[in-house]
Amino acid sequence: MPRPTDIRRALDREFAVLCFSWHGTVAADRQADTTAVRSRVERLCALGVDIAIVSSAGVADLDAQLRARPDVEGRLFLFLSRGSEVYVVGPNGPRLLERRRASEAEDEQLLAAAVALRDRLGEAGVAVRVDSAGLNRLAVDLVPGRRQPPGPQTPELQQQVSARLEAAGLGGAAEVAAQARVLAREVGLAHPCVTTDGTQIEIGLTDKSDSMRYLLKALITDRRRGPQDMIVLGDEFGPVGTAEGADSLMLVPELGRSTFVSVGVEPDGLPPHVWHAGGGSDEFLRILHDQLAYREGEAYANFPDPVGDPAWRFVVKGFDPFREREVETWLTVANGESGTRGALEEGSAVSTPATFVAGVFGDGTDEPRFRQPVPAPDWTGLRLRAWGSVVNLSNGELIEHERVLDMRHGVVYRYWRQRLRTGHTLRVRTARFASLADRQILAIRAEATPEDAAGRIVWAGAVGVTHAGGPTKETQFEKLDAPGFIARTKGRNGGGHALAVTTRPAPGSPVVRHMEQARDVIGGRLEPGDPATVDRLAGLVSARTTVPSADSARRVLERAEQLGFDELLRRHCAAWDERWHDADLRLSGDSMDQEALRFSIYHMISTAHPTKDTVSVGARGLGGMSYFLHVFWDTEIFVLPFFIYSHPQTARTLLAYRYRNLDGAREKARHMGHRGALYPWESADKGVETTPPYCLGPDGEMVPILSGLM
Repeated sequence: MPRPTDIRRALDREFAVLCFSWHGTVAADRQADTTAVRSRVERLCALGVDIAIVSSAGVADLDAQLRARPDVEGRLFLFLSRGSEVYVVGPNGPRLLERRRASEAEDEQLLAAAVALRDRLGEAGVAVRVDSAGLNRLAVDLVPGRRQPPGPQTPELQQQVSARLEAAGLGGAAEVAAQARVLAREVGLAHPCVTTDGTQIEIGLTDKSDSMRYLLKALITDRRRGPQDMIVLGDEFGPVGTAEGADSLMLVPELGRSTFVSVGVEPDGLPPHVWHAGGGSDEFLRILHDQLAYREGEAYANFPDPVGDPAWRFVVKGFDPFREREVETWLTVANGESGTRGALEEGSAVSTPATFVAGVFGDGTDEPRFRQPVPAPDWTGLRLRAWGSVVNLSNGELIEHERVLDMRHGVVYRYWRQRLRTGHTLRVRTARFASLADRQILAIRAEATPEDAAGRIVWAGAVGVTHAGGPTKETQFEKLDAPGFIARTKGRNGGGHALAVTTRPAPGSPVVRHMEQARDVIGGRLEPGDPATVDRLAGLVSARTTVPSADSARRVLERAEQLGFDELLRRHCAAWDERWHDADLRLSGDSMDQEALRFSIYHMISTAHPTKDTVSVGARGLGGMSYFLHVFWDTEIFVLPFFIYSHPQTARTLLAYRYRNLDGAREKARHMGHRGALYPWESADKGVETTPPYCLGPDGEMVPILSGLM
């Protein structure tokens, strides 16, 4: 149904609090299917929206129809029994927060007031019946012959009751309600709450205005919001025949700046500050959907894309387990400080995830013994479950799989579609980078979207120790005060690392952090097309001779969290743009030659550190264990000319590395009977000869390595 322009303008924004009545607005009756409402309510709660449902019903009836179970408690509230009860709803269902209980004296006063009204009407010749109307409330039924409990009243029945009262000289239902207020005060009720739907008079201790004032304090004032941050939806704000509308008591003066919208028919008009949308429960559902769309659109819009020019994209299609190790090396994200192999986030039988830090070595324990890199804790681990099933490449059918190295901006993207054994299809994409703007920060954004069925999608972060043993002596874990972990790895007679890592819901994604089977996870129940998006941020601090403190890594992570993934990515891309300004070479002719040239330049920039003169460029960069990140004697012959012309600061740092390690070169020269300096064939962190004396051949035979003796 199209909405008038003014109403569209009033609704065309996000509201922090969504408040609505239940019967008539959401559900026409107790048999109405509210599955779509439940889904939207749970997703809005996951997005940080507070939902308040105001109803005269009790918790059993409303919860049986709604059945919403947000993953965290504190977003969905039920204001029930005409203002007498407040519940908060979480994963375990409704939990009572507050209940107004009538005292024995108040019960007696309620009964006395109802009986007095019954007798007053009886004197006028109108027979009525006094019934219980729920907690803290009695009803004087003006249609005593009916057998079913009062429900939504038809205008015809209201007209019949009105005619009966007028014939007895009592006026209409409104006039009878006014008499009930007088009688209630006469029997001692200081603040009677009297309402009528035109067919019965209810006398109670609370009403919907009490719910609204509780809501005002708990969800607006206490959460530092204003009334303008709330939308209130109902279907009977205006009068219905001779009675006040069921939602009219929600119009408390303190909420005058809130947006009130009726989706009902409202045949007798509306108060001036209530918008009339009409459309019933369908329009109500559309309004909820729009509130979701405003927020979820942010998650879709903010997921980055690789550069559009194919000349800047290095693409790996499909998944070949026999080539995965070399693919992981190709797709390393590095920044001169650290390099993270392009392994799958969820892992596989052939994955070799690892993060290496330039200059951090320890003693190997296998023969022959020599200095080897101490891998940092693996920060990329993200485990995914959907429809109760673990999601990986071996679960079901691989439909699509592509990875893209954006060489222009140093970001690796992954696009993956999997049909699980359950028959459901899931679409996954990730983007990861090692910040060139702040070299201690690493980041991943990961998104999983169900394609063909609603279901529960859950991400769980994992921190692993790669290449355990050998140069790695031990790794200790501790929890952060906020969600996340700190892992500290100690090398054997060498350096170490402190990694602080956390995973959080990305802005606009309808998922929340919660505990699931004693595990800290992020997820929710999603409809097809809804993105479960998380940001994983890591701060990595390393040292050549000690293990950095946990606080040092914590401070880096706090710096990353203050900026957030999007700002970190923007700064990272800007840093790469600046480097390419002086480093790019354009070729005419074969596009593969251009790709190969940029691929090489990308890895040279990402491997060399521009200021740290304790490290240089290893033969295989920062992407793997080949040559153990050792710096060869002829490194400068291959890489120094490039940096002299493209980034002189890096060239100077590479030469400073040699100067710093001059003592090791002199030691080798003396050892071989020469004067002067002889740089090692391979060196690590101490500048001395580190070439292993032999290796083992295919049949286990010992093969001498003579390079270190040259």
